[in-house]
Amino acid sequence: FTGVFDGKNHKITGFKPTVELAAGTTFGLFPVIKGATIKNVTLTGEMTVSAKETADAGMFVGTAFNSTIQNVTVNGKLVSTGGQVDNKRFALAAVCGFAYVSESNATLVENCISNVEVAAESGANTKNGATSCMYGGIVAFATSNSGAEGRVTIKNCVNNGDMNVTLGRCSGICPTANCSTIVEKCT
Repeated sequence: FTGVFDGKNHKITGFKPTVELAAGTTFGLFPVIKGATIKNVTLTGEMTVSAKETADAGMFVGTAFNSTIQNVTVNGKLVSTGGQVDNKRFALAAVCGFAYVSESNATLVENCISNVEVAAESGANTKNGATSCMYGGIVAFATSNSGAEGRVTIKNCVNNGDMNVTLGRCSGICPTANCSTIVEKCT
């Protein structure tokens, strides 16, 4: 998706996918957004997801490149059995699985709320670094292109979800905030 989606405070319900992600894939209500703005919407659902190798998943956005996600609330449940291969990143989140910025662009995740109950395990992946299985209530993995002037900013976000996880990395906001990612005023 590359445009502007203004939900005008509408609610999306009945989102109940069960997916097994192939290597190098991403999944979400919006699988990939690039140069996009998505705002003012609530999603309620139940997602069950696992990954064969490196993959990214978010209930709302799978992967965000140089994009803005504002005033989004995600409610529901998320279940994951993790990755099937050791040492391959599986980034999983309620709002956005993987947030990335290149060059002088920016990715902003602002005023988002996660009310997602999570049950997740790492599966065969036993790592705890950037190649681990990870869960973030807002964003799982945030990074920028090496040397990029732009930043990923996660601002004024709240995680209210209960987490029952056995993963290499887990955080209510963002477990992997690389390359000058900014996280501010989040709870």
